Amino acid sequence: MGVRQAGLPLGGMVAALLLPPLVGAFGWRGAITGAAAVCAIPGVLCWMGLRSETAAGRFTDHEEAGADTTGASAGTIGGVVGWLREILRDAGVRRTTEVAMLLVTAQLCYQGYLALYLVDRLGWSKPAAAGLLVAVHVGGVLGRLAWGALSDRRYGGRRVPALSWCAGLGLLFPLVLIALARFPQRPVVAIVALAGGVLLLGWNGLYSTLVTESAGPAQGATAMGMSMTALYLTTIITLPLFGWLVDHTSYTLGWAAIAGIMAWAFLLTYRIPEPAALASKS
Repeated sequence: MGVRQAGLPLGGMVAALLLPPLVGAFGWRGAITGAAAVCAIPGVLCWMGLRSETAAGRFTDHEEAGADTTGASAGTIGGVVGWLREILRDAGVRRTTEVAMLLVTAQLCYQGYLALYLVDRLGWSKPAAAGLLVAVHVGGVLGRLAWGALSDRRYGGRRVPALSWCAGLGLLFPLVLIALARFPQRPVVAIVALAGGVLLLGWNGLYSTLVTESAGPAQGATAMGMSMTALYLTTIITLPLFGWLVDHTSYTLGWAAIAGIMAWAFLLTYRIPEPAALASKS
């Protein structure tokens, strides 16, 4: 899962390299249009490559397993609602999602506002600030691989301890961003950006694995979809709030608020139960 999730910051790294020069050559509308086309192409390729397998009934066993566990017809609204309620009753899914809602807020505020912070408060040029996002996403790639390997090899497949370490160390990072005003040298900032990627972008593989392991194979896809929906709704609200807070106060208070969010997430990790299959083995 860490390898799979590493693809996201890898794509972000490519975008950080390509989009600024494209904006210079074609304007921001042209660059965004090109990015939209890049998003659409793999969607079409997946549709072309996967629909024949789906139509041939390759996933019949999975669907039947899901029907057995819900006890209700998937063709009725009541059955679907009952299935969703059953998933939400799982403490592992619910509490992991609560932690991830906090972590994704910190992650996207960091990704979205770091370049603005460097330009507005530290006096960096826009191309230099945008280029630093490469280091952020390199850190994200390394973090998603490293935290996953830690949970597999050091903790024997337990995700919660690794997630606790990630959140605990991550709560210190926004405080480092506040201190950057005293150390604006580019090598220092680049190292900090890389470390921020490891800590604030590195948790996703652990989260995805923990949700699916908690829900079980028959309900894992639905649980993941519900959980991710909660994450996206959270960022729709919190990202503008962070911008409003910075506009009306300062980045210092904004980064301090992110540190508080990370501390909250760290404490909540101790309420996440291990998945039933893993707990029975231990």
